[in-house]
Amino acid sequence: MRILRFFLLWIILTLLFSLFNSSFVTLDILIQAVNSLLYTSGFYFSYHKLIKGYFYQGRTLTFFAIYLLVIACMSSISMVSTYQIYILQGKKFFVANYWNEPVFFTSNLVLMFLVTSSLLSFRILRDKMKTQEALEDLEKEKISAELGFLKAQINPHFLFNSLNNILFQIDKSNKDARETLLKFSEMLRYQLYECSSDYIEIEKELHYIKNYIEIQMLRKTDRYKCTFTVSDSVKNFSLAPLLLTPFIENAFKYISNHSNGKNEISISMDYKEGEFSFHICNDKDQSTVIEIHENKGIGLANVRRRLDLLYPDKHSLEIRNESGQFSVAMKMNIN
Repeated sequence: MRILRFFLLWIILTLLFSLFNSSFVTLDILIQAVNSLLYTSGFYFSYHKLIKGYFYQGRTLTFFAIYLLVIACMSSISMVSTYQIYILQGKKFFVANYWNEPVFFTSNLVLMFLVTSSLLSFRILRDKMKTQEALEDLEKEKISAELGFLKAQINPHFLFNSLNNILFQIDKSNKDARETLLKFSEMLRYQLYECSSDYIEIEKELHYIKNYIEIQMLRKTDRYKCTFTVSDSVKNFSLAPLLLTPFIENAFKYISNHSNGKNEISISMDYKEGEFSFHICNDKDQSTVIEIHENKGIGLANVRRRLDLLYPDKHSLEIRNESGQFSVAMKMNIN
């Protein structure tokens, strides 16, 4: 689709410049086609490599330095190609004076800068409008979720007081039951109070996940195994709360039930050079069908939506629903 848009923009620019110059001689159209190809190439390269790679990352000076170099290179190519076409046309006056007139290079350079910059400006404006729309959608979804949460919410003070009363009623010798209830209380407190923020410290999210895994493993026998590996570098950054939980819930929901085979969940996290990576894999029965395209099961549509809104063009999500195994690999660029 991107290639199609590239050629469409190239053709439109060629036609526009040909109409503007009121020249439909074959070699004159060729000049406009070559220059339009350079405008289009400069625009696409500058947007996808420089705007996204430097400008949107706050590296403005680096962007402008490389961008001006790109404009100069494109302008030089345009000058050489136009000169060769003049030779083919037999325009002796232009050929004889071409390299002696600085106005040729100056006008070519200015035109290259103006056309490419105009295309970039329109695209940046479009990105800004899309971002604004996405933020508004996110705000609407957040308000809707908060309203739904308020409708279903049990008074948290009453709930925690009840949990504390239950905790005191459990015999102190029953250490496992008391610890499980404490973990559940911490998880509930985290969901009610901590997750109201758009982003949460990774350390708090990890603590919640560990509690969740431990409570889930209490329901499993010795035939089940869960490996949770977190790199030492996973610290001192924030991410959207409960973004990983649907995948972990899914793993426990659909884990296999082999009597003689492997029933294992493997979870790993790493953080390198601003990129957070999350991988989870679980064994599943051959006959198990996991819904990944609907708003049910693991709620993939919801996760994808949150990723698109919170980490646009800064994440990747790969899901493998294979026979006997289900895995998710997700990466996010964390600012």
